[in-house]
Amino acid sequence: MFKIKKNRFLMLIVFGSLVGAFLVNKNTIISPVQPQSVESSSAKVLKECNDLSTEKDPENNKLQKLSCYRQRMEVLALKNGRDYTYQVLSGIQKSDPDAKNCHFIGHGIGEGLYKKSPTDIARLISESNEICGHGELMGIMEEYVVSYGKKGIEKKDVINLCGLEPYKDCNHAVGHMMLVISNNDLVNSKDLCQGLGEKSQIFMCYQGMIMERFVGEALRDHELTSESSDELAAKLPEYKKFCEQQSGQMLLACWREIAHPAFLYFERDPDQILKFCSTSSSRDAMRLCMVHSMQEISGSKNYDLVSLKKDCDTGAEYDPEFKSKCYQLLVSIKLNFISPEDSRDLIPFCNSLVSDEVATCYSAIGGAFKRLKTPELSVEKFCTGAPHMYKKHCLGGRIADQHSEIDSDK
Repeated sequence: MFKIKKNRFLMLIVFGSLVGAFLVNKNTIISPVQPQSVESSSAKVLKECNDLSTEKDPENNKLQKLSCYRQRMEVLALKNGRDYTYQVLSGIQKSDPDAKNCHFIGHGIGEGLYKKSPTDIARLISESNEICGHGELMGIMEEYVVSYGKKGIEKKDVINLCGLEPYKDCNHAVGHMMLVISNNDLVNSKDLCQGLGEKSQIFMCYQGMIMERFVGEALRDHELTSESSDELAAKLPEYKKFCEQQSGQMLLACWREIAHPAFLYFERDPDQILKFCSTSSSRDAMRLCMVHSMQEISGSKNYDLVSLKKDCDTGAEYDPEFKSKCYQLLVSIKLNFISPEDSRDLIPFCNSLVSDEVATCYSAIGGAFKRLKTPELSVEKFCTGAPHMYKKHCLGGRIADQHSEIDSDK
């Protein structure tokens, strides 16, 4: 059985950062308190987390700060619930663009919400907020599986974690925790994933399992590895060899998730990352690697569409079909992490494309709004800036949304 600390430290690490932590006891009862105003809470968290930036390396400062945000959001969610915490996060994002890359901050929100209502897992999952790349859902499931794991999980139990009709990327989070429960044993965790039965859900579980092996966040939290994200990323040549030895779903999942260590190994250089993806012996695996890499690259560039468009063009050098799909991908990534109010540059972005790509770009906007269940008034307000001939596309979408590869981890 894997090791669980009785008073577990809050998850601290966003790809290798180390920050002084405080303890939250899962059995502690938090007395109801009148929350501070959203504005004052946002300002307080901003000051506390930015005051931690004492490292000479700017990247380490950023990682420390994001880890701090994650801690503070967990505590706010535990005390004050979902809506208030996301309002505070939105306030932080307006002052600090780094906080827009909020997937792991969302993990903290999910962890706090689970600790607040640990017996109401079905409601927590169904109500989880999809922004921040399903970060909240990942945090909820991580805490739930850890709690479940204390009793022991057998293969027949795995299908019950997310239920027979799993919500969104729920079983991706399960994959992460199967590796933890298996004490970092890929063979055993793969077998547990197969307990899900349904092919697409097993594939999602494999993705989470392999991502955890390559990134090691939960493994470090449970003292199953001492290697940092950078140390694990240095093993990229070894990971590539491992991926090429796989077949079927494992091959595809492996090349998809290798985007994470490649991002660090090549020091966030899009050209080198996409070139690396192109070395896969499988065209489908190459495309999964390139697509998933764009999510990492987008966050590192604070979702700057002008710069990211050039990266889509670079990817087309290795796969001519990649460019147009990549443009739609950028739309989904942006709206999956950034509010419509802060994503208005999507309008000029779509307008800048060649004629046959403009309609699909606006349809990707409409599809993302549908998937994210964006309020109708917000959609209408956003789409007022769209050219008349594309307004219907923006409001409702006429092609399938490109969300199939925009998810968690992610």
